[in-house]
Amino acid sequence: MLSLLKRRSKTDGIISVYLEPAGFSLAHATRDATGSPRLEFCMYEDCSGPSQVARALAAAVRENGLVGTRCVGLLRPELYSLRQIDAPPVEAGEMREAARWSVKDLVDFPVEDAAIDVFGVPSGGHAREKRIYVVATPSAVVKDAVDLIESSGLWLTAIDITELALRNVAALLPEDQRSVALMFLSAGAGVLTITHRGSLYLARRLHSELGLLAESVAYESGEAKPDLSEEAEQILKSLLLETQRSIDYYEHQLEQGPVSALVLVPLEIPVSGLRRYLATHLSVDVSVLELNGVLKSNQSLTPALQARCLTAIGAALRRECDAA
Repeated sequence: MLSLLKRRSKTDGIISVYLEPAGFSLAHATRDATGSPRLEFCMYEDCSGPSQVARALAAAVRENGLVGTRCVGLLRPELYSLRQIDAPPVEAGEMREAARWSVKDLVDFPVEDAAIDVFGVPSGGHAREKRIYVVATPSAVVKDAVDLIESSGLWLTAIDITELALRNVAALLPEDQRSVALMFLSAGAGVLTITHRGSLYLARRLHSELGLLAESVAYESGEAKPDLSEEAEQILKSLLLETQRSIDYYEHQLEQGPVSALVLVPLEIPVSGLRRYLATHLSVDVSVLELNGVLKSNQSLTPALQARCLTAIGAALRRECDAA
């Protein structure tokens, strides 16, 4: 979303920056002549606060020789609203402005001064009303991200969102050819996507409490009924319910084929029991993402590094021709 002015980059490929309140992740990906992606490097750095984020990011850009490189800034899910609506009956050039007023009552901030973008939802097998996704965020959120990234020396070309970064990762998976669900959980928010052949069909927000999810590790030990707190059990049930609802909606309302698998993004804390819990209650294969098997990389991607850098890696896989 929100593509900016273009010029020639000083380095091949795309850099992406995922900004957090007390840290950032950085990834650099290139593509060969056939379009195959390669991860040049990724990193995560903890910081004490926003001011240190700016200094540390600028230092990382200089130390890695990335000044002037084309860059995508990635927003955390809690910073914007993503809504699916019927496409307003207007010309393509008027869609963004029409969508602004269509979501006026669906967001908790004034849309008059919001940054708005739209992208299409692939149609089902039968005639359906055209649907679009509307991304809305306060203009101040975009300005803060633009100012911080540009002050680091990177050349910012677009602001992207987590759901589209996850789509790019899902497109690497063999299961994406048959429809795949990808679950991303973080301290701030969770996201579930369903994609097919590189297209995002469905995105749903999930309630994510990593501390409570950590209790679910007991499921992997073979206990029939681990001693979970009521709050932790509710989180697990909520994840299961939202996942099942999403799969049902995709298969029946969108009239798509069956989802072949649910793939979990590695988490910042070990919660291996979550895979077993979901596999026990869902009728799809459930696995944990292993990027080393699907993405060429100049560095070994440990589970911890994948957990911290996955969204930045996904944004760096964005193609120049992507309109969204």
